This record gives sequence, structure tokens and C-alpha cells, in this order.
Amino acid sequence: MNVSKYEKLSFSIRGLEEGSPGIVKVVLKNQKNETAIYYAKGVRLKWRSFNIPFEEFTQITDWTTLTDVSFVIEAWNAEKKKGIILLEGICF
Repeated sequence: MNVSKYEKLSFSIRGLEEGSPGIVKVVLKNQKNETAIYYAKGVRLKWRSFNIPFEEFTQITDWTTLTDVSFVIEAWNAEKKKGIILLEGICF
């Protein structure tokens, strides 16, 4: 996907009653195998919106060939090891 005309990645996230991770890793990849990571902190039971400027993803040099957007909960970095997260409004 060519996202070069955009300036940020936006989404809303929250945990369910079973628990929330606190931190979710956001990973972007492109066709050149460039991978950039951003840690979304403060993921709790209430909806929280994130607007992450592309400047935060310093490892990506080519925004014309974005292939993956991933949201990862890392066991070593999560406050709660069990639970569910909800995502909505993922857009550029």
C-alpha cells in the first residue's frame, strides 16, 4: 500500500474486563524488509486514541510499499498475561 501522501497512523485501542496489557507494540513493514516499531503505552479498559506521526517510525525510508501493520502483545512487556484487546478506526 502506498501511504506516502499521509503523515500518521491512527487507531483506537482498549482492553476488555479480563485484563489489559498496558503496552502494545505497533510494527510496520515494507517491501524492502524495513521494519519499524512503536510502543503504544497506557492501554487500559477505556478507549484510547493514538495518532503516531510517521517520523516516529525512523527505520522506514520508503512509504510507497507498506506491506504490514501489526499489533503485538509481548509477554515479557505486558502487565497482564491474559486478556483481550479491541482495535478500531485503524487508518492513515
